[in-house]
Amino acid sequence: MSEIDPWALPQGGVGTAGAGIPGAAPQPAFAPVAPLNKTLPIVVMALGVLYVLVSLIEVFVINNEISFANSLDVNNITQDQVNQAQSDDNAIATVSVLALIVFLGTLIAIGVWQRSLNRTLGSVGARKAVFNRAGYVYFRATWLVSILLSVFLQATTSNNDLSSIQDAVNHDHELMLYYGLRAIVGVVLIFFAFRLKKISEEGVARLGGRAF
Repeated sequence: MSEIDPWALPQGGVGTAGAGIPGAAPQPAFAPVAPLNKTLPIVVMALGVLYVLVSLIEVFVINNEISFANSLDVNNITQDQVNQAQSDDNAIATVSVLALIVFLGTLIAIGVWQRSLNRTLGSVGARKAVFNRAGYVYFRATWLVSILLSVFLQATTSNNDLSSIQDAVNHDHELMLYYGLRAIVGVVLIFFAFRLKKISEEGVARLGGRAF
């Protein structure tokens, strides 16, 4: 079974060995695969959507902080304004932690989904064909980039060591750029998750498998 390629099989479902040979009884060319789990890819894509939304919320919160910072008079800053700035910083940190939790959940769901696909496809050739057609190497590269972004942003979120309001504003502009990039990466992740879902369904259908 190790070299089965679903797209190398005849159209129309399960192939048979000996078909069309006089005197030969048709025999299954391979055993049916296990049922395909359709819930896991939906969970992955739902978490991906949540990840994008949280990243966009971060951009929105930081934009509000920038607007507030630009409205300050450096020569006349009140305690209420200091409290507001601290509140904004806390909001950014909270949303950042939430984004990290969602991302870790997404990674776990992707890992469970991949193991489920491996069990379903069974054949090494089938797994290779499905993952190659779905562009899994790009899917994996996408979440690796997301990991790097998450680690980087966790290390650079705080602006407590900045010496001036303008430094804080510049720092926040950089954060907006990175959070926006993370949202884009999340959209790419959703795209490749959807593609892997469709390709795996097609591959299983060609192998004569079932879905649930």
